[in-house]
This record gives sequence, structure tokens and C-alpha cells, in this order.
Amino acid sequence: MGFRICQANYQNAKDKKQAIVDILNAKDFERLLADSGYGRPQ
Repeated sequence: MGFRICQANYQNAKDKKQAIVDILNAKDFERLLADSGYGRPQ
């Protein structure tokens, strides 16, 4: 599940390098989930 959330976050990011930094340094996991867009109907 965590992989899919991180994958969605990376794919939706405009700045891919910053997305990796944000994922690796995340402390607010609810925000990471919200920013990823994972699980939202398309």
C-alpha cells in the first residue's frame, strides 16, 4: 500500500526530484496521502 501511495505521489509531482525528497523526509503521512491523490476517483 505504501508503495502505491509513493508511486502516485511521484507520478503526480511536477518536480520529480523534490517528490523523492518529500517522500523520504515525510513526517505528516496524512498530507503525503492527500498530496498523492491515491484512492481518489478519476
